[in-house]
Amino acid sequence: VHVREHVVPERRLAHGRGDVHHVRAAARGGHHVDLGADRLAAEAEGVSIKINDIKLPATANTLVIEGAGGLMVPLNDKELMIDLIESLDAVVVLVIRHYLGSINHSLLSLQALRQRKIPVAGIIFNGSRNIQSEKAVLSFFPLPVLGKIDEEKAFTPAVIARYAKE
Repeated sequence: VHVREHVVPERRLAHGRGDVHHVRAAARGGHHVDLGADRLAAEAEGVSIKINDIKLPATANTLVIEGAGGLMVPLNDKELMIDLIESLDAVVVLVIRHYLGSINHSLLSLQALRQRKIPVAGIIFNGSRNIQSEKAVLSFFPLPVLGKIDEEKAFTPAVIARYAKE
């Protein structure tokens, strides 16, 4: 079970993070699917990402679909990550990293999700705490805060267990 799995059971879940450039599925209690953010990286690996070709694994567990790079990242010349989320009828957990410009980026992402009527289960704030940024985002989109994850040197089992207790 992943720390970020705080959604209604039996619903799909998607969120953005990292720089993964291939499609990978692994089962460990639940299923975790990483979807590549960078179409150029996918092309370099000889992979063509098309929404209609993506088949999710059958599971009775919560399915976490991890989209890297953001909602507007192209999967190919015609489809974006947000198109995939919409086609899968996924529920989103938006991971917001604190940096200069993150308020704008976060509000644009949440607005795009709202315009497409894609449900958002909540937000995870990531990185050094910034209460002002968090308040600014939550004042426009009063969503549940599912977690706050600090900068960590490594995500060891002990670190994950600490966050799971919070």
